[in-house]
Amino acid sequence: MTNNDLKKRTQRTAELYFSDVTDEKPYALWKAFDGPLAREMSLFITGGMYSRERLPHSQRQLVTISALTALCHPEELQLHIQAALNVGCTPGEIAETIFQTLTYAGVPAANRALKVLRDVMQAKGLWPPEAEREMAAYLSPSFVIESGHAAIAGVAGSLAEGLAARDRAVILFSHVRDHIAWNPGTVSVSLDDYRASRTLEREKGSSVHQAVLLTALLRAAGIPARMKFARIRCHGAVQAGLTAGGDDLFPCHACNQIFLHGRWLNADAGFDPAACERRGFAPVEFDGRSDALLPAADSDGKPLVEYLDVGEPHRDLPLDRIANRLARTTPSRSVSHE
Repeated sequence: MTNNDLKKRTQRTAELYFSDVTDEKPYALWKAFDGPLAREMSLFITGGMYSRERLPHSQRQLVTISALTALCHPEELQLHIQAALNVGCTPGEIAETIFQTLTYAGVPAANRALKVLRDVMQAKGLWPPEAEREMAAYLSPSFVIESGHAAIAGVAGSLAEGLAARDRAVILFSHVRDHIAWNPGTVSVSLDDYRASRTLEREKGSSVHQAVLLTALLRAAGIPARMKFARIRCHGAVQAGLTAGGDDLFPCHACNQIFLHGRWLNADAGFDPAACERRGFAPVEFDGRSDALLPAADSDGKPLVEYLDVGEPHRDLPLDRIANRLARTTPSRSVSHE
């Protein structure tokens, strides 16, 4: 491995583990005293040891947590609990690791470590533990959110494996936005039509299909996700060729909420680049740090998209509500759960 390869490997691993850590990182402290030595230490520890593939990142972090618990190093422990969450460990797995360490390191050491874990969970909105169990619902598959389907898991793995949580979310959002052609005419009242694997295969669908697929991909990648529904008004939609009829109002539009680093972010992958180009605005960009919704106005202040009657978030597809919204605009439709 060349020095340049090792440097890139070190940077990737550091980003994977510590991208959302706001407290002072060890490397910054080392560098303040001796820059060249800090670099060599980072290349060895992060690039040479943490990035080894003989243990998965999640297992490596649990081993690290066990050692830091036994040694009673709370500051380092806090850092690596955050890293463990970033690579996919659950708070329950981290707590169990600490309890296991109790057998050999003693109750006081375990108590101190559990308090550190609690503090991290509180900062990330995962405390009390019931909150974690509630969050598990946003990682579970359903009939349409097929996060366990081989095709869904395959895409999520090929695109996002080895990336930090934020980067996983960004690349999966971009994949749905860019590769699933937005077609509002495909809105359906048949549950089977919304299965994520079918949308992945068809490569087109309404915003509801897109939101279901993105939810499935995110959950397959270990990121809690859910959906929100609204009406949207697209000013000039008829002229831009976005609607087939004479109305610029879409009665059932869906977007996602993605849980990253302690908070829910809104993200709308509903318009593919071609649809955005027809309307005259750039595709929505999601950076994993702030909301990413369709633009309210253009650079001249002219209105573009309005979100109306935004509903509460849903962990699964509320087909009956979708059917009721559609029935008000297309009365001939009826619900089918086939």
